[in-house]
Amino acid sequence: MLHVTAEANQALNVADAEERVLTVCRKTAENLSSMAVDISTHRPTEIDAILLPVIEMLEEAKLKNDSLVILYELVKGMEKRNV
Repeated sequence: MLHVTAEANQALNVADAEERVLTVCRKTAENLSSMAVDISTHRPTEIDAILLPVIEMLEEAKLKNDSLVILYELVKGMEKRNV
C-alpha cells in the first residue's frame, strides 16, 4: 500500500501521505470498505472517480503509474466478474 501511496503522491503532493495512509489503515482495520461492500453486493465501485483522475495526472506528467493501473484493473476485473 505504501508503494501505491508513493506513486499517487507524485501527482497529489500530500504532506506526510504515507503516515496519513497508515493512520487511516490502523483506524479502519476492522471496517469493511465501501468498495468491498460494493463488490460483495454486485454494485459498481467508485474506483473510476477515485483512481482514474490520479492515473491520468500521472500519465500527462509522464510519471510512473504502474501500481495504480494494476490496482485499478484488479478492481474493474472484480466488478466485471460480478455482472
